[in-house]
Amino acid sequence: AELLSDVGRTKEALPIAKQATAALEILLGEDKEVSSRPERKSWQMQLALAYGVLGNAAQSLKETKLATASFTSGLAIWEKLSLTNPSDPIITQGLTWTKGRLGKAD
Repeated sequence: AELLSDVGRTKEALPIAKQATAALEILLGEDKEVSSRPERKSWQMQLALAYGVLGNAAQSLKETKLATASFTSGLAIWEKLSLTNPSDPIITQGLTWTKGRLGKAD
């Protein structure tokens, strides 16, 4: 989805980004085995990134409500991750970027 969006094929990227976030939400939310895996942090970061891609695509297509909702969902994940990983530069960067994009989504 991110690649499609980057090359200007945003309409094609949007449904893929929606599908990716939905699938990751289900996996992270319902699968008991996933909740105890050491990779969970990485998967949560992927979900936050996917929400950023979705928000960007929605914003490009002037779908303001979806963009705001996507950036808000991503921000909540980054904030939660930053509580337990305050010095992780990737999390800090994700948090900062998402806050900036959310400010521009309105």
